[in-house]
Amino acid sequence: MQGLRGAYRHLERDLAMAKDAIIAMPGEVMESGTAGGAARAVLRNAPTVILRPALGVTKAVGQTLLGATNSLDKAERRRIEDVRNSPTHNPREGTQLTYEQKYKRH
Repeated sequence: MQGLRGAYRHLERDLAMAKDAIIAMPGEVMESGTAGGAARAVLRNAPTVILRPALGVTKAVGQTLLGATNSLDKAERRRIEDVRNSPTHNPREGTQLTYEQKYKRH
């Protein structure tokens, strides 16, 4: 479930950035007043309009797969619960783990 929430958050943020760039583009085109200026405005916003949604989808897929892996892998889920229940775990300050705790496989 956490993976899906993270996926939604990434996708929503990157799509909003692309939407903002699309909304701002007509104003820049009108301000330029020339065909060359209009072309520059479109080209300046093209990476945001094209790549941000693609990045959002890529991050969303990665978060979803990470969440699926964590929910299906019993050993990983046990390790996460061990970290959360350890006496050194403080959600406000972050988890302070030793190297052995962090990279030990069960």
